[in-house]
Amino acid sequence: MVRYILTVLSSALLFSHSAMAADAPHPGKVIYEKLCLECHGDKGQGVDGKYDEPLIGDRALEVLARKIERTMPEEDVGACVGEDAKAVASYIYDAFYSPEAQARIRPPEKDLTRLTIAQYRTSVMDLIGRFRQGPGFDRPIKEDMGVKAFYNGFEPLQPEPEQPDEKLPQETKLEELKAAKADGKKISAAKDELRKAIEKREREKRALAEKRMEERKRYKFERVDDRINFKFGADSPDKEKMATDQFKIRWEGSIVAEETGTYEFIIKSENGVRLWINEDQKALIDGWVTSGPEVREEKKSIYLVGGRAYRLILEHFKFKEASASIELRWKPPHGIEEIIPKHVLRQDKPNPLMIVSTNFPADDRSVGYERGSSISKAWDQATTEAAIATAEYVEENLDRLAGTKPDAPDRADKLKKFALTFVETAFRRPLNEEQKKLYVDSHFETAKSPEVAVKRVSLFTLKSPRFLYPALSENDTPDDFDIASRLALALWDSVPDKKLTQAAAEKKLHKPDQIKAQALRMITDARTKAKLHGFFHHWLELEHAENTSKDPKAFPGFNEEVLADLRHSLLQFIDQVVWTEKSDYRELLQADYLLLNDRLAKFYGQNVKGGEFQRVSFDPKQRAGVVTHPYLLASLAYSKQTSPIHRGVFLTRNIVGISLKSPPMAVTFDESHFNPSLTMREKITELTRNNSCMSCHSTINPLGFSLENFDAIGRWRTQDNKKPVNPISELATEEGKNIRLTGPRDIVNYVADNPAGHRAFIRHLFNHTVKQQIPAYGPEVMDKLQKDFAANGCNIQKLLVQISVLAALDGVR
Repeated sequence: MVRYILTVLSSALLFSHSAMAADAPHPGKVIYEKLCLECHGDKGQGVDGKYDEPLIGDRALEVLARKIERTMPEEDVGACVGEDAKAVASYIYDAFYSPEAQARIRPPEKDLTRLTIAQYRTSVMDLIGRFRQGPGFDRPIKEDMGVKAFYNGFEPLQPEPEQPDEKLPQETKLEELKAAKADGKKISAAKDELRKAIEKREREKRALAEKRMEERKRYKFERVDDRINFKFGADSPDKEKMATDQFKIRWEGSIVAEETGTYEFIIKSENGVRLWINEDQKALIDGWVTSGPEVREEKKSIYLVGGRAYRLILEHFKFKEASASIELRWKPPHGIEEIIPKHVLRQDKPNPLMIVSTNFPADDRSVGYERGSSISKAWDQATTEAAIATAEYVEENLDRLAGTKPDAPDRADKLKKFALTFVETAFRRPLNEEQKKLYVDSHFETAKSPEVAVKRVSLFTLKSPRFLYPALSENDTPDDFDIASRLALALWDSVPDKKLTQAAAEKKLHKPDQIKAQALRMITDARTKAKLHGFFHHWLELEHAENTSKDPKAFPGFNEEVLADLRHSLLQFIDQVVWTEKSDYRELLQADYLLLNDRLAKFYGQNVKGGEFQRVSFDPKQRAGVVTHPYLLASLAYSKQTSPIHRGVFLTRNIVGISLKSPPMAVTFDESHFNPSLTMREKITELTRNNSCMSCHSTINPLGFSLENFDAIGRWRTQDNKKPVNPISELATEEGKNIRLTGPRDIVNYVADNPAGHRAFIRHLFNHTVKQQIPAYGPEVMDKLQKDFAANGCNIQKLLVQISVLAALDGVR
């Protein structure tokens, strides 16, 4: 009995001890509450005015512990090290930091978003394009550069042998009268007769010449012109075979708008000219009637959506002017006025595109990328104005779009069929009978004419949530049409094309291989390239570069022309890397060359001949891909000198992949506060030596200092303020290693094969492509994307396909 009681008591004590142990707080929690809670909050949610960003991330546990040991707490770095740092890391990792913890306590959800501005414009353009045919619609624009030119004139007259005029009878009579000394009246009358005879003979000569001119043979020829920049002077386009007095030239093809924005077109000529851009009925510039012999300039602007080819027609006519010339120039967004270059001209002639030029309020960027999460009265008004403009365009072009004729007996039926296809394309799926009645039949039953019904259908459709909110679905499980819609938005920012819609109708879009096959087809489309241009604009923060200006005294010659060339150099370099078979992200970082034309080469101390951009190699220590491209370096600098902080922050967040909190207070760099003999590195070191600064600047500064060999316009230098540049620093990595940085090459070599750098790139591309956060697709998604990216040789095209397929399949069982 006693033994039993002792056993029971012993068991109770053990149970009590275990219960107390189970209730005891995590040892890391105690330290966290003492050292970290004040700034980070009880659940890592952040504290306004202290550290307002949530304490979440995807660092490994051991990496997180080293980060804490090295940088926390800010006011007393070193107070949490060793086992304490490991304990805190263990606690916050499991409590709220890790993707798994986030998924547990705050299951991430996809935001219900509307179409972004870019998605709206592209979707409407392709919605109308659904009813077009030809290059750019049911087949891609060919890459044949230049435009077709049709030259039309006459063969030159062959000169006839000079023959002396025969003596006129009136001339003989006058001579006889003078010899006979006839009276004055007779001689005067004879002179009048001679004058009339001479005038008659001249008229006959002119009539004969004009008859010969009319009877001369027409001379025509065709060719492809790389540019439209001709100064014929008093000659003709073909001196030997074409007469110089009158001729006509017509250029036909298309022009590629590489960026969205306003394009100014300029024609210079002393002759008659007409220019059509996109439209083929109303000329953008009409200068067919000349006002004099002087060369005149005609200008007109038009808004174009980037990544598309627009019809171009130019006519030039000379009629008996003393000389002839023609220049077709433009000023693209962020560019300079120039002769339109060969690389944007194409020989294909696409049909007109519908362009929505309505001004929309800016999309939300509070999470670091553009998404359609904000709704306002201004946005609602903009969508209404855009819908009205589109409906009016449909009305004006109805017969061309619907394939009808005004007096055809089947016109009403064809217009109703057109309206149904319009709605189904906009809604990205077929309509059921109830929807057909609501969105189509009801309008045709009540409108006074089929034309009015089509206009109402267009307005009703474009204001419908089914168009504006593509993620809305009637199904619990996504069907093939949902998948088609997701793919089109991810890769094109648009509605599905005919092939994608057909695949959905045939239920060929519910298996990963089927979706991947479509994605591989779609990434070759110009719309994907346009969307990736937007991604690199975001990733490299090129909006800062667009407003770059430098002190002309400090950097003479750094003008709009150089800046525009640098922009083109960077974008062309990116395209060349991305759209090759390897499509290697590492080449973006490690390339030891720049693309330069003669103007840039001269400015940056190289030797290149010709206006085309060419590959120029450098010492690998001096150039490292996008990181050291002058366009980027110039944007991350002040007007007179460098900015290691701006460059360091960019490298930290976007290239190396380390998150940074917002600074506790904005600190303005004021040159007057420093000894004028200091280098920029010395000034930044002094400015950021405070402990509260160094928690972030221990990473920012070494990265920024490693680019100090590049001045404020990206030129290589070895002196700063008459002192040797010192680019050498040590970077404490997330893995707990110290890397010696001697310049940009050390940075890119570290990042190129580093998971953190890969994850930063993947995150930016995912956000831009899908317009959602990665954790909303599962805690394991980032790891899978990063591992596959590395296994695929960092192939950007394959990563884009994988992201698109993953997003399309989300929720599919």
